[in-house]
Amino acid sequence: MITAMLTGMAILNFFEISIGAFRIAGGLLLLNTGLSMMTASQGIVVRGTDTEFSKMISMAVIPISIPLTTGAGTISTVIVFSYQFHLSGKPAFELFCAILTMTILIYLSFRYSTLIVRFLGETGMDVLSKIFGLITLALGIQFIIGGIEGAFPKFM
Repeated sequence: MITAMLTGMAILNFFEISIGAFRIAGGLLLLNTGLSMMTASQGIVVRGTDTEFSKMISMAVIPISIPLTTGAGTISTVIVFSYQFHLSGKPAFELFCAILTMTILIYLSFRYSTLIVRFLGETGMDVLSKIFGLITLALGIQFIIGGIEGAFPKFM
């Protein structure tokens, strides 16, 4: 996330990608992720064989942890916020602190995930997933609106 914050605008400039187009692309990614979170249902994995454990790991850890922590949606979000800080003339220290805070929260949630799941239960996890899915969906739509406004100022 720090790399995206520091190099994102340079990469966009190198490939001559406008921030409006990048906001729309990032918004579509977040929209897709948010919709997936809203429609996903928590499945119960029966404990038993190593094969079932492997299925659980591939179904849970890889699709959930990697894209939502450091995937394309996260990278596009960091770059868009970095651009907004650049435009406002504010130092990116606030964004750096937000990234650091999220990194700590992600670490703690992974570290104590079994306790969190046990505490919330299946229904609680489903509700939490839907709430964060809605927030992700709204952020994606906001990015798309901002991208359209930037790309087509007379349209809005």
